[in-house]
Amino acid sequence: MKIKISFFKRIFIFSIFIIIITVFLGYIFNVFFFDKFYIHRKARKMLIISEKIKTFSPDDSYLLNEYTEKIKYEEGINIFFINPNHRSHNMENMHKEDSLKVTDLRNPRFYNFHINETKRTGIRMLVYEEPLSSGEKLVMNTSLSAFASYKQEISIFNIITTLTALLISTLICRVFVKKITKDLEKLNITAKKISILDFSEKTEIDRSDEIGELSESINIMSENLERAIENLKSFASNASHELKTPITVINTHAQALVAGIIKDENEKTKYYKTIFKESMEMSDLVNNLLTISRLSSPGKKIDIKEVNIMNLIENSIEKYETLELEKDLHWDITKNDFIIFGNENLLKIAVDNIVQNTLKYSKYRSTIKIAVTETEVIFKNLINGTLSKNKELLWEPFSRGDNAVDLSIDGNGLGLSIVKMILALNNLNSEIIIENNNFIFIIKKKN
Repeated sequence: MKIKISFFKRIFIFSIFIIIITVFLGYIFNVFFFDKFYIHRKARKMLIISEKIKTFSPDDSYLLNEYTEKIKYEEGINIFFINPNHRSHNMENMHKEDSLKVTDLRNPRFYNFHINETKRTGIRMLVYEEPLSSGEKLVMNTSLSAFASYKQEISIFNIITTLTALLISTLICRVFVKKITKDLEKLNITAKKISILDFSEKTEIDRSDEIGELSESINIMSENLERAIENLKSFASNASHELKTPITVINTHAQALVAGIIKDENEKTKYYKTIFKESMEMSDLVNNLLTISRLSSPGKKIDIKEVNIMNLIENSIEKYETLELEKDLHWDITKNDFIIFGNENLLKIAVDNIVQNTLKYSKYRSTIKIAVTETEVIFKNLINGTLSKNKELLWEPFSRGDNAVDLSIDGNGLGLSIVKMILALNNLNSEIIIENNNFIFIIKKKN
């Protein structure tokens, strides 16, 4: 069973974990490395002091005494000058314990160090000895016992710091996470409503971080899904309506023939032709719907090769020559190669739809102009009847121009939708212009 842990608890646990790791590492450093680190730092300081002492001349005894007192007060380092023939009283009851091991090999004078321990008190001292040019020996020492006590204080301080950090982390987490979880709850409510296709809820989160971006993305997704579902409903409704009409006609005519109601042979022939015509239109509609479905598939990939659009246009014109002759239409074609890398089969469908549309809606005894250049193809024809200026609606499935309805021109309004999809898949732009009752269709290469 999966255990649910709140966002606040996750952050709090993570914060506690970081603090514990930090304290643990500090403890490890304090136990195993701090002694050596402290002694090494003190040794370096003594070397610096020794170099400074060597700069004093014999006449600077007063200044030297002041300097040694200052070092004793500020650094806790005692400085002695020992005559080889006498032993300083400050060095009594001391014996050498061991030598200090130094990692910095660039300064061999580290080997002048050793640690002494007082017999009676057990006080450990870091001692530095160096012969001077005056014949005296420079001796410096500093207590390590005070440092040991200092380590205990550090441990106590670390405990206090840890408890304080835990308290502050809890407060900060509560304030910080409360705001985040509040916004996340809003996003969760919106997401749940979207999951049941309720798009009424919008997230209003004024943030400039990732949560704000997520909120905006969810709102955009909601709008797109709502629009897509509405389009799908409209598409399904229109498709069912378009299919219903020919099915009804076929059904009624077939029933009449089967029942023997129609006796006249000429009348029977009309009924057969009507059934055939309606079945062909229904077949075209189904094929177009299947084409749209295939083209709308997410991540659809197509096979591409070099295609000359001019060749496809010429072949399509030959295919629909009958319709051209029926309406006594003429062609004015400016030929040029329009070569792209695309899917030839899909592009054939698109070009056929454009040419068929152009022939179907052109005015009788008019001229159709086609201008082909290296970068664009322009179809221009004088339309039969009037066409609405809202050209964007013509791209929508099942949407037809006013002239198509007024003149009862056959069609289902899917042609231009299919054309646009195919051209987009082949990296081509498409544009419609309605000007002085001329219908202009433009195909352009994308930059």
